[in-house]
Amino acid sequence: MMPAGIADAEFLCVTTYRRDGTPVPTPVWHAVDGEVVYTTTLADSGKVKRIRNNPRVTIAACDKAGRLTGPEHAGIATILLGDGHRRAVRIKEARHHLARLVHFYETRLRRHPMVGVEIRLS
Repeated sequence: MMPAGIADAEFLCVTTYRRDGTPVPTPVWHAVDGEVVYTTTLADSGKVKRIRNNPRVTIAACDKAGRLTGPEHAGIATILLGDGHRRAVRIKEARHHLARLVHFYETRLRRHPMVGVEIRLS
């Protein structure tokens, strides 16, 4: 079951891990659908590289500066392409309307590919 603090938070701190185990926290907009947390990011971001190397992540509610406002929860992240990416975008944009502008700017104007990220709590 998805903790209420995660579903209701405006921002989520997704902590990924470098090859040497160093944690890298990143505040993101997110949306929850059932038992899954979705977000999107640039395909060539460090976050994506770290998830491909090690899908283990922690998530916690946070403010826009990344300061945690709730407990951390362990999860497994998956990079989504194709239909999975479109689903992540649709769910995230339904919750964060400003995300539509960000996605348009990054994908259409700057031509940067984006991917979806699915996080399931473990």
